[in-house]
Amino acid sequence: AARFRSLLEEGMQSEFVGYGILKAESRIVALMDEDALPVESLPVGARGYVVTGHTPFYGASGGQSGDTGLLTTEEGKARVTDTLKPMPTLTVEQIEVTEGVIRAEQEVTMEVTEGERMAAARNHSCTHLLQAALRKVLGTHVHQAGSSVGPDHLRFDFTHIAAMTEEEIAAVEREVNAMIMADYPVTTREMDHDEAVKCGAMALFNEKYGDKVRVVSMGAEGADPCSMELCGGTHLARTGKAGYFVILSEGGVAAGVRRIEAATGWNAYNVMAERRAELGALSSMLKVRSSDLATRVDAMQKEIKSLRKELDKAKAASRGDVMSAVEEVSGVKVLAARAG
Repeated sequence: AARFRSLLEEGMQSEFVGYGILKAESRIVALMDEDALPVESLPVGARGYVVTGHTPFYGASGGQSGDTGLLTTEEGKARVTDTLKPMPTLTVEQIEVTEGVIRAEQEVTMEVTEGERMAAARNHSCTHLLQAALRKVLGTHVHQAGSSVGPDHLRFDFTHIAAMTEEEIAAVEREVNAMIMADYPVTTREMDHDEAVKCGAMALFNEKYGDKVRVVSMGAEGADPCSMELCGGTHLARTGKAGYFVILSEGGVAAGVRRIEAATGWNAYNVMAERRAELGALSSMLKVRSSDLATRVDAMQKEIKSLRKELDKAKAASRGDVMSAVEEVSGVKVLAARAG
């Protein structure tokens, strides 16, 4: 935020309009170079920052990374490499000019990269489903202790004192996928903070919220939601759009805080495809079907253990045979043996 202090002091604002749209038109109200100093224009190859009156680009906040995409004026084009949110009312696009020139006060067309926004939404929506599943499997003492989501990653920290067992991890993974396959609608509404809390909406511990909050609910229509949280991030329209959810790891990060890393959608598909390829390679090496790998490895371990015992016995017997050949010559014990 320090880089954009002058903008903040001027009270400059940029309204985020990208919950329901990925493309919008506005005017450039501030243009800066890569040191965040005001400029009139940026030529091709230059990097800098742009502020527009309103924007479809989501600025990094609430654990969700910023959007990427394209920015086009009548004189030039720029790639949006990241979107920042130094203040709740101010969104700043980080850009690299790819064609022509970008000038201040020009009309601009902005378009978010759909694939990346969708992937980030899958991950963000699944953090809500994950918290609901953890509370169901482990207990209602579980609360979110932080998260980080983007197009290519999902990290979720939560309060829990012990390492999860393999059975608990499997149960949580199954519960999240059950909510995905149920294809629940995802609804959002703005409410007074106190009203949202009374309705049971969960808030992130130590997070500051305004008087008006955005409540994201997931669950069957006409029934109590399986998840209801205060959240300003971007989400799916229905849980089914997450596709698939797989837990990659679970471990401790602090006293009483655990961390789960997971994958959704195409990221989850790629993980499973890699695992299938690894199983295929192992099956070919051991000349068995993948379903028989565990049995084959168990047999090999037993065989190796038996062979090691036989080798140890042979070595012991060999040492005994050699020692029997010791002779005493002029009062000195001498051992002569052929090496190799």
